[in-house]
Amino acid sequence: MISKRLTVKMTMAIALFIGLVGFANKHVYAASTFVVDDNLACPGATFTTIQAAVNAASSGDTIKVCPGTYNELVQVNKTLTILGAQSGVDARTRAVPVASESVVGSGDGAFQILENNIVIDGFTIQGVNNPPNIFPSALGAGIWTNPGFSGTNGGHQIRNNIIQNNIVGIFLHNDGTFATKVDHNRIQNNNNPGPASGTGIDSELGLTNATIDSNKFVGNTVESAIDVFSGSNITVSSNEFDANRRAIGLGSVTSSSITGNNIHNSNDRRQRTFASLAE
Repeated sequence: MISKRLTVKMTMAIALFIGLVGFANKHVYAASTFVVDDNLACPGATFTTIQAAVNAASSGDTIKVCPGTYNELVQVNKTLTILGAQSGVDARTRAVPVASESVVGSGDGAFQILENNIVIDGFTIQGVNNPPNIFPSALGAGIWTNPGFSGTNGGHQIRNNIIQNNIVGIFLHNDGTFATKVDHNRIQNNNNPGPASGTGIDSELGLTNATIDSNKFVGNTVESAIDVFSGSNITVSSNEFDANRRAIGLGSVTSSSITGNNIHNSNDRRQRTFASLAE
């Protein structure tokens, strides 16, 4: 027979346990997934624009973008994973109908990254053609990053995207706090007129702790496939450079490496890599 005193103690212990579990779970929130669809590819999708989903999301959430065309400049000011219809599919060799792609871009830009550790995976990013020296709202690049402007650090993961027909493909910067990586993208024909036109990846404001690996750069014919002016701890590895003006232009870059790249058909006969490297 259980005494009343023991019963009271057991009841208090159970109540305390439940209270502790409730307290422990009070601040634990499951990440949400938002679906974006501009037509009927994904019936029941909550949003018709990527920006609306970004605005509704919280840091840590995932946004899945269905096949379609999204004529918008998306300002990403939260740590989000944004997945296009071809996320996880290597863009270097991808050959699917455009109707199977999530196509993003406006004259001013496609993605403006304004927070740390954002993932952009599986899109076609194109059509940026408003020069920022003429249009104040324009970014001049398909994907735009600038930690100094946004008061952040970087750490972005840009992968499996076809980035084409822009002024600049990616305006890439990182302060080194977090590692940033650009991989398995096809970055091609970014030759629309404007500042730094003809550059696949352009970095003028500092790039540190960055890896550019296993991408294909094709037909960026005005400047270089990659231009970096100021940075350190940069790895450029296992990329293919085909029919660009130059493959790589570097200045004031230290403690970095260029390894295992395939460079061919460059149309600048000088075909020089401008580098200031300390291995």
